[in-house]
Amino acid sequence: MNMPIGTRPVVLACMLCVCTLFCSVLCTVDTHAQGGSNYTVFGLGDLRRSVGAAYEGVGGCLYSTSFDNTINIANPAVWTDVKTTRLQGGYRFNQQFITQNGRTVGNNNGKLDGVAVIFALDTTAGVSASIGLYPSSSVNYMFVKGERIALPDPGQFIDGYSSYMGSGGLNAGFLGASWAVTPRVSVGFTGLFHFGVITDKVETSIISEAALNSITTNTDQLSAMGFTLGLQTKPFDNFTLGGSLTMNGSLTALSDMNYRTAQTGGVVSYDSTFTRTVTSSMPSTIGIGASYRHDRLLFLADAELQTVDGMTYRMPAGSSYTNASRIGVGISRLGSRSAGMSYAQKMNLNAGLGMRNLYYSFFGETVTEQYGTFGVQMPFGGAAMVDAALVLGVRGSTRNGGVEELFGRLSVTISVGEVWFIPFRRDQ
Repeated sequence: MNMPIGTRPVVLACMLCVCTLFCSVLCTVDTHAQGGSNYTVFGLGDLRRSVGAAYEGVGGCLYSTSFDNTINIANPAVWTDVKTTRLQGGYRFNQQFITQNGRTVGNNNGKLDGVAVIFALDTTAGVSASIGLYPSSSVNYMFVKGERIALPDPGQFIDGYSSYMGSGGLNAGFLGASWAVTPRVSVGFTGLFHFGVITDKVETSIISEAALNSITTNTDQLSAMGFTLGLQTKPFDNFTLGGSLTMNGSLTALSDMNYRTAQTGGVVSYDSTFTRTVTSSMPSTIGIGASYRHDRLLFLADAELQTVDGMTYRMPAGSSYTNASRIGVGISRLGSRSAGMSYAQKMNLNAGLGMRNLYYSFFGETVTEQYGTFGVQMPFGGAAMVDAALVLGVRGSTRNGGVEELFGRLSVTISVGEVWFIPFRRDQ
């Protein structure tokens, strides 16, 4: 194959510089913000399979489809459908309204949503390669619990409170490739490297001059390896089946716990740090999906199973880990690429529904999530696309003193690209 000359080397250098900048910012951005879901106190927090507003807009359906302007991280086999070399980056804003015991508080946070580059190396043979970085989990919680300590004298108490805060999460660097084995079957492989920091902090304050206030901070530096195998097949025209399997090795956490006590007024009376290494299994995921296109309508459906056998990391008292599952359905009205069409007719309009059983239970009750989605994909020029998606849903329940969260997630993804690699004529 031949690569067109001219400005393309300059464009490549610019794209790589932008990619490096995005990755640097993603690794250093403060993820604590104002607060997020209190359910991220469990395990690795909110887990992510992929990024991109296009897929969030169709109910989170990932496994059988690749919009021609996006990079699908969940199933690398669909990269064979991408015909241009592209750079993709995004941002995600989260808003939660958390209700427990009749009280409601609002938390919100926002962060960069990953960056990736895909190279359509040979569109005739369906060979593509991709590299990138995205947030594979997110921890962001903050809540306060009242404390009452009984004194030896009957009816005498000392009141106080404890503040619980957590931030951080895992990022995943990935590198992979796809290949169209036949015109109707393609395969893909991705290597994964998870890394990041999770910090949990508890501050206990007692309303008494004789009492000591305490601050316990636990900081974990995390790392793990993994891989994804993907498959896509098109048994007949306009119908696609896809699926992928993601396996992860052991999670290693280098844990530093700092315990400090101080008198009212801030005079430190005790300060000590303990270091240890913790290992745990990581979740593994299998997902399948189907899509069918009729004229300009694309119908999608997904199912996913996530196993957490042997996982023990950050399991608070009263909780346990359980296998998670998700189902989703979506529909997209695909925009027209014909000349002379109005701008509204060139846009993709997406919608979807989904339900998820999360990977943790609290006092024997599995935490579930239901959501609806809406999205739009807006083309600019011949190579750029802006995707936006809104997800609205509810997580958990106030039954038995539990926590219910109403959430909204706004994602925006921008991608740019052009044809770099032109297939040469092959001898028959």
